[in-house]
Amino acid sequence: MAIRTFLFQDSFESGDASGWDVAADDTSSQIDFPHYTDLARVPGMPMPYRGAYCMRLNLATGNTDNATIGDGSIDIATGETVWVRFAMYISSDIPATLNPSSDQVSFVEFREAGGTVVMVLGALLQGLPSAQSLWRSGTTLPSQTDSVEIILDKWITVEIEVSVDTVGSTGSITAYVTQEGQQASLVVAQDTASLNNSGAVGQMVVGLTGKGTLTGGTILYDDFVVTATTDANRIYPIKNRFSTTQVVTGTSHLFLGQGTIDQVRLIDGGSG
Repeated sequence: MAIRTFLFQDSFESGDASGWDVAADDTSSQIDFPHYTDLARVPGMPMPYRGAYCMRLNLATGNTDNATIGDGSIDIATGETVWVRFAMYISSDIPATLNPSSDQVSFVEFREAGGTVVMVLGALLQGLPSAQSLWRSGTTLPSQTDSVEIILDKWITVEIEVSVDTVGSTGSITAYVTQEGQQASLVVAQDTASLNNSGAVGQMVVGLTGKGTLTGGTILYDDFVVTATTDANRIYPIKNRFSTTQVVTGTSHLFLGQGTIDQVRLIDGGSG
């Protein structure tokens, strides 16, 4: 079995954002990292995608304040490509209005090391729970929409291919969205397109930017993986979320509560 080299990975199994090195933008304390027992107390809320913890955004607080964390190890230079994969849950009780100018939000932003936004994956939230779109842009808030519907009240896997073609000129971002338990999506949820860049990517910021009039609902994030720039292959969703055989490449809780590990195999990734 070959072990892939990851540029970054974190599943919040520490119960905090200690795996991320860019200071959180969370003035109103909308972000926390609940244990699955805390989520189980909320009617209809799922357990974390993998392990015991995930990141939660409580949109009922914070007015229009952003709620993000980030990491500066995601460096993508000219001619380089990375794939990002993570799990996401968006509740259907987000009271979005029919106001495209204020309800455009960013879920993932790729920025220069200095913080300038280069590429964005986000959404246009109009009157949930009606059909919505994932979309892309090279500006602070996305402006171009696709026709792929946002899946609500279910864990989804989001896969993003990010390429920097020419610093100061072009780049591209392509996304796939797969509902938990389904076959990997082959539908491009965000068409590859040239974007105006002011520089190479130096950090990834996740959470919610451009909250606008959103005053309720919950967003969960979990299981972030970013490939090395020497590995530009799609990662694909986790096939079996609760598999009895798991490959662990970072800190993880294999099961919750009592359990038994029958076998352990150590696979050398090349560094001994």
